[in-house]
Amino acid sequence: MKYYLGVDGGGTKINLILFDENYRLISEGTGGGVTTSYLEVSVVRENMMDAVREVMKPFGGQRIKVERAMGVLIGPLDVLKECLDTAMDLKDFESCDEGYMYLLAGGLTDKGGVALAGTGDGAVYINGKHDIYHCGGYGSYMGEDGSGWWIGNRGMFAAIQQIDGWGPDTMLLPLLYEYLKVDDRRKLIGAVYSNKDGIPHHSVVAGFTRYVSRAAHAGDEVALSIIRQAGELMAKKMIGCYTINHADPKQFPMYACGGAWKAHPEMLRVCNAYLAEHMPGAEVRYGIFDPIVASVIEQILADGKDARDYEDFLRDQYKHYLVKVG
Repeated sequence: MKYYLGVDGGGTKINLILFDENYRLISEGTGGGVTTSYLEVSVVRENMMDAVREVMKPFGGQRIKVERAMGVLIGPLDVLKECLDTAMDLKDFESCDEGYMYLLAGGLTDKGGVALAGTGDGAVYINGKHDIYHCGGYGSYMGEDGSGWWIGNRGMFAAIQQIDGWGPDTMLLPLLYEYLKVDDRRKLIGAVYSNKDGIPHHSVVAGFTRYVSRAAHAGDEVALSIIRQAGELMAKKMIGCYTINHADPKQFPMYACGGAWKAHPEMLRVCNAYLAEHMPGAEVRYGIFDPIVASVIEQILADGKDARDYEDFLRDQYKHYLVKVG
């Protein structure tokens, strides 16, 4: 039996999946964040080891041979390889472009576009593994419009505007107090900027997106306005990316990928309404799977098969990685 490993690791957590030559899920492992920009290497190593120990549970301490590991790792690859070496003999590790992974998981294809709105942002045109063009991704000081950071940031702005008497009433104010675990406006600055838990300010701001989502689902017009603006911004980015690459949206379908899209269906509705007006024929669709499943799909393609022929099988095997919205 041949085994393959999928990897998806970043600032929040690392996920591992082990699957066999028939693309069946064997085991899974999860650990904490693995980005050394704000975590000590010792912590990253232990988080990686947590995931490795979990994914190896079915083998009872026995080493296995793994043909290939594949995925995205925003962290030290050498440390991950050391951790994997404690449990398996790994022949090859292939680091892949994040947009490419999202497209594989979202559309079961390696040709298309990705409207990436996670913590950060991006518009990506992909014509196979070796022809990838990114727009956006410049960080919060120079962009990230429409991203999880942008939504959380605008949600915080709205709450502060109400506090200071120049913005409308919104559910976002009590939700901001709840999120930051404070009960007085004078404590807000310390709660956001103290970095006492080792979490960067950028992530603290992006984390408020799920509270903007709560307010939007409850019908809060301020929150809904933020969600709608995010949708229009992502549409503009996709238009720019496709225009630069002279891409036909009918031949390169677009997929919405990243956690920000899960905040509320209005984001996708407004995005597509803007596209319909300014780039007829373009439509952004929700992706099918979370990006960790891209490792399985890429292996199917590497075996010379059409991943779309395996959609029903993959939906059954990896059902808990299906994208859920709202």
